[in-house]
Amino acid sequence: MVDALKRTLDRGKSLKGVSLFKDLSPEAIRKIEAKCKWHRFAENEQIFSRGSHSAEVYFIVRGTVRVVIYSGSEQEIKLASFPEGEYFGEMAAIDESPRSADAFAQTDTLLASLDHKTFVDLLIKYPQLPWQINKRLVQMIRGLDVRVRDLTGLTPSQRVYMELLRLAGPAVKPDGTWGIHDMPNHKEIATWAGTTQDTVARAIGHLARDGVVERHHKTLYINDYFRLRQLAQSAEESGTTGSRAADA
Repeated sequence: MVDALKRTLDRGKSLKGVSLFKDLSPEAIRKIEAKCKWHRFAENEQIFSRGSHSAEVYFIVRGTVRVVIYSGSEQEIKLASFPEGEYFGEMAAIDESPRSADAFAQTDTLLASLDHKTFVDLLIKYPQLPWQINKRLVQMIRGLDVRVRDLTGLTPSQRVYMELLRLAGPAVKPDGTWGIHDMPNHKEIATWAGTTQDTVARAIGHLARDGVVERHHKTLYINDYFRLRQLAQSAEESGTTGSRAADA
């Protein structure tokens, strides 16, 4: 099995799908590939830890990576999830400061990495790269602003509802009903919502009992999308669904 995974991940060691290099020529990308180190990580294997002094930047060739921090109670809070074609670790690669979060392979993952000096040399050689990084950092800061607002201004159940809304899409049924295909497990939702798996289970249970949602196999149907939005945004603590009772 290990050999099969290695062969699968080793196929197509290429940076051509990495968003940072989208404006570079194929020849330039090949030269960068030749300078990379390549790494395979199994599902849930740690890539680096908070406080470590590694200064590489990583490019996701295959797989998905999650970046997390931990609350005082060691509860995992997800800061970001990076899919294939994205990159991460650039802040430490630029300023050589210790890592500010932990990174894990969310699935079996193939990464390419560049050390600090090589990466900085590329930023100087290709001026379009710093522009791409700046744009993404601004987007990340905006996203973190929303996360901080939600974590500090909403109840745990409201944060669960907000996460369901973020995951939802339209037309999971022919009549246009909103829902979530391939519903994540409670642990996954809890890390995004900054709460516990028990709170996620209780919050979704309240929604189901009130008919706001219903689950069939791996799909969560949202029968009353506007009610869910109201519950997620309301600061009221009364009512059956969304009350503090669901957060106890």
